Amino acid sequence: MLNRIKCRLHIIKKILPFSDGVKWLFWGNAVAGFIMMMISLLNPIFYSMFIEKVILGGKIKYIYYVTGGYLGVLAVTVILSYIQNYCTNTVVNTVTYRIREKILKGWLKKDFVSYEMLNIGDKKMIIDEDTTNMAVFANDQSSTYLTNFLKVVILIICMILIEWRLLIFSLIIIPLTFLADYYISEREEGPKLTLRENDQNWGAWLHSTISNWREIRALNLEKSEEKRFIGFSHNDAVMFSRWNNFWITRRLVIPQFKDVFFMQFSLYLIGGIMILKNQLSIGALLIFVQYYSYLSESITALSRADADLKVSQIYAHKVFDELLELEKNEEKSENKKQEINGYEIAMEHIDFQYPHSEKNILTDFSLQIKQGERLAIIGESGKGKTTILKLICGMLEPTRGVVKFAGLDLKELDISKVHEKMGFVMQENLLFNASIKENLFYAKKDATLEEMEEACKKAYIYEFIRGLPDKFDTVIGEKGIKLSGGQRQRIVLARLFLKNVDVFIFDEATSALDQYSENIIHSAIEAIGKDKTMIVVSHRKSSIELCDRVISV
Repeated sequence: MLNRIKCRLHIIKKILPFSDGVKWLFWGNAVAGFIMMMISLLNPIFYSMFIEKVILGGKIKYIYYVTGGYLGVLAVTVILSYIQNYCTNTVVNTVTYRIREKILKGWLKKDFVSYEMLNIGDKKMIIDEDTTNMAVFANDQSSTYLTNFLKVVILIICMILIEWRLLIFSLIIIPLTFLADYYISEREEGPKLTLRENDQNWGAWLHSTISNWREIRALNLEKSEEKRFIGFSHNDAVMFSRWNNFWITRRLVIPQFKDVFFMQFSLYLIGGIMILKNQLSIGALLIFVQYYSYLSESITALSRADADLKVSQIYAHKVFDELLELEKNEEKSENKKQEINGYEIAMEHIDFQYPHSEKNILTDFSLQIKQGERLAIIGESGKGKTTILKLICGMLEPTRGVVKFAGLDLKELDISKVHEKMGFVMQENLLFNASIKENLFYAKKDATLEEMEEACKKAYIYEFIRGLPDKFDTVIGEKGIKLSGGQRQRIVLARLFLKNVDVFIFDEATSALDQYSENIIHSAIEAIGKDKTMIVVSHRKSSIELCDRVISV
């Protein structure tokens, strides 16, 4: 019991910072629940009055009191139920949104190296299902739990006042309820955890399959992927069925047997005997049985909450572990330098080896790139040209040696500040399924139309955009699929001009383009200011000739 209380308090303590501004709704929910509980105690009294006064006593005038009482209770209950739902939904939605926002911001600030180890399915489960389940779970373990606990105490007091001997008999079943729920929840936890792991792996596989559907079609792998889908679906059905059997037993079968079959029959039997002995009135028995029904509901709710605490706390632990890891990363980022003066680049005695590789891609490699220099990097495939670019921008960390930007170790700098000064044009670039304007806004969110037009003119894409029916509002499709390769490259280049970066990096940017498109890209590159640094990785002589210095790796 003490451990469960500590667990509840721990969860509430972790969630409280995310409920700023809506905490009063938590108490509003609890107060509305308490008032609704107290008013519900009047219903059995009106029912007893109807039986004893109207039916047995023949006093018809009491029908007005009973009817008015029932309608009054109903009206207040409806209003309070609305208030409760409003408070609950607002708190849950606010907390869920804020936790998701913090997790997403944390993911976008993680070290690049850690992205290689991300499990897409697990991260989707955390930010989607785990966060939602945790917020609902926390509400059930706090205000709902408190309301039910108070309801049990008040009902026991009322039932003592009606007939204490019947209450003693009624309380015998309480420990059995908690034991049954605990026993079943122990067995429910395993299938629940396995179900989550299957959903996690299923989500990761689905993401990979959708992202690579062209390759799957080209390699004729449809049947293989279909079999994997059936496998995940089968595992999901089996685990869900196993978990659902325990859930139905705990939530439906045991309560029905305990309350409807056993307890109500026993209470009416014992109460009937007491009525025959003039120890209890019919009205008092009816009120007692109704109160027992309320008591049973509340005890069952408390017992379920204890069982759910064991089964569902995996959601909370997953979310809290993720938040703790992100907080540690945030502390590291806060200690890094924010101010960057200049943009010269240096690589000093670099060794680099990819994980699970037996040899270095780079060994004792050094490179100096002056501010405003135009450098070409050439070499055979697999010799480390792209690796050098990734080391320069912090996507990879060297096995040995130091990468410097503006004279400072890259590890000491806030990498987001470094990336504000850098821009990339790759063979495959990131464009979103949105309008040209929206894609340009990623470079500068408050850019004016005039600034966009100027950037597009520099990138030699303005005339093409102006000729489109929707101009800058034209939607370009997923990854810019509605554009040609050269047009995609120029949109990306326009984005960099708009961002006004200091270091331009081209990684085989023109290798897949025809000669005409390449010439246009080269014209756009020549528009880059002489004070800007440019690094080009290419096999094409025409691209290399744009540079002042060439190194071979």
